[in-house]
Amino acid sequence: CPSTDDGTHTYAGGVVGRNGGQVSDSDNTGTITVTAGCLAQRIGGIVGQNYDSDIEGCESSGEIICNDVVVKKVRYYGGIVGYSTGTVSSCTNTATVSTAKMSSVSSEADYTSNVLGGIAGYFAGTSVTLCENTGTISNNYYCNSTSYDTAPHTGGIVGHAKGTSSARISVSSCEVITSKNSKLSSKRGWIGGVIGYAEYTDISSCSNNMSISDAGY
Repeated sequence: CPSTDDGTHTYAGGVVGRNGGQVSDSDNTGTITVTAGCLAQRIGGIVGQNYDSDIEGCESSGEIICNDVVVKKVRYYGGIVGYSTGTVSSCTNTATVSTAKMSSVSSEADYTSNVLGGIAGYFAGTSVTLCENTGTISNNYYCNSTSYDTAPHTGGIVGHAKGTSSARISVSSCEVITSKNSKLSSKRGWIGGVIGYAEYTDISSCSNNMSISDAGY
C-alpha cells in the first residue's frame, strides 16, 4: 500500500498515505499490516491521513492490522481513513480493523493511545455522512488509564470525533450493521456503536445493530 514516513509519523493507506486532495470512487481490497512504525501512526483502508479534503464514494474490504506491540505510541486506524480534518461521505467499510494485544504499562507517562473507527479513527473535520460499516473493529490494548487522550477509543463509525465550540462536527445518516458475526470490541476505554468518544459533535439519523463486547469503562 502507499505509505510515507517522515521520521515521526507513519502514514499508510490502501490508495494514498497522506492526502491533501479529493479522493472519490476508489476502493481497496488489500491487507494493510503494520508490524513496526513511528511514534504516531495514521493508517486507513483508503487514506492514512487526510488534510482538509473530501473522501467520497470509497470502499474498503481488505484487512487493517496492527501487529506493533510497542507501547507509548499514538495509533489512529480507520476502515476508510486513519486521521482526517476533511469530510467523509458515502463510504463503505467491510474490512476488519484490529490491533494486537498490548498490556498496560506501570507508568502513566508511557501510556499509548489506540483510536479505531469503522470509517475514521480520529476525525476533526466537518462531517461524516451516509457512511456504512459492517467490519469488525477490535481494539486489544488493555490500558488502565482513564484519561481521554490515552485510553483506547473504539467506534463503529468514528473512534474519536473532536470538534470545537466554534466548529462542531456533524455525523449523520450513518449505519453500523452486523455481517458475518462482525462485532465491536475493546479491552478498556471508551467504545460506542457509532462514536467511541465525541467532543462537540452532533449525531443524527445514525444506527447500530452490531454487538459490543469487552467494554472496560
